[in-house]
Amino acid sequence: MTGTPWLTKPPGACQRRRRACYAAVGIVLVALVAMTGVAAVRHWGRASTFAFVGCRAEPSLVDVMTTFAYQPGDGNRATGIVLTAAGEVVTNNHVIAGAGTVTVRDLVDGRRYAATVVGSDVTDDVAVLRLEGADDLEAATLGLGTSIARGEQILAIGNGNGTCGSPTVTSGTIVGLGSMTVASDGPNDMSLPLTGMVQVTAPLEPGDSGGALVDHAGRVIGMLTAGYRDASGGYLGFAIPISRVVDIARQIVAGRASFTIHVGPTASLGAQFSCLDYPATDFLSGILITAVSAGSPAERGGLRSGDVVTWFARHRIQSPAQMTELLQRERPGDVVQVAWTDGVGATHQAAMTLVSGPPQ
Repeated sequence: MTGTPWLTKPPGACQRRRRACYAAVGIVLVALVAMTGVAAVRHWGRASTFAFVGCRAEPSLVDVMTTFAYQPGDGNRATGIVLTAAGEVVTNNHVIAGAGTVTVRDLVDGRRYAATVVGSDVTDDVAVLRLEGADDLEAATLGLGTSIARGEQILAIGNGNGTCGSPTVTSGTIVGLGSMTVASDGPNDMSLPLTGMVQVTAPLEPGDSGGALVDHAGRVIGMLTAGYRDASGGYLGFAIPISRVVDIARQIVAGRASFTIHVGPTASLGAQFSCLDYPATDFLSGILITAVSAGSPAERGGLRSGDVVTWFARHRIQSPAQMTELLQRERPGDVVQVAWTDGVGATHQAAMTLVSGPPQ
């Protein structure tokens, strides 16, 4: 089956980067013919084919840059896949978690766009961005319905190491389907298990998150999510199958929230959380407040850095991930009950009105 553009919309018209890439590969081929002859070039055929495949896919990727809402300095530097010429882009949720601002850079012409988070799925690590003023982006060709198998060669294309320049392109093979891994990132010390992943041998770096896993025909068959070295020193990379990414993105764009999918502004207490330094027990559990924003509902309600939140909206709190999940169910303006223990062991409870905050 041929690749399917996102929601059947046509790709954008920008072609300059692709043409330049094709030209560079062509120059290398001509040089090899001149130096070694046609027979030797045949042995390079598959590699050159993959080089052209990378040229085809690169213009449909963008750099994603964030700043954290509650922390100084830069946030994340990662990648996104263009779904429509009008500026719908998909990336990982952990890329935009805690973001105060999100900026996207088009790899074709270098133009930068302010981006809004339309919605996200923390459980599956997917988020949809909408770019302000975009109208002629290069949409990715998606391998929806494309069968993939172990041993298939792939390319992984992304913003490796967050350099925000030319994309990094690495190759590998598919070695696992339905695999499990853990994605860790964001300001709230979160580690989320991810299942049903495509496992590859391509070396992935920080910044590749949200990038494209590409097959031999240049179709995007997955979204890069996590990578690490195994015990033997080899690389393991993980990608979310593109069919699952698109299913989630369609629900978000349609405004269909669910138990795992959040759409629209995110409710916030204006505080940052981390796990406790000691194991939770039946009598003492919760999450540690590491920072409180000035003027926030948390500060007005009496929360301070070092306090331990034990209950939120009638739920006993066990982890930052659970707190994030509960906040995703609420809306700015909702009033919730919060219980906590302060630094000297005294317990408190207060009603707090949630405000709009960074995506979680």
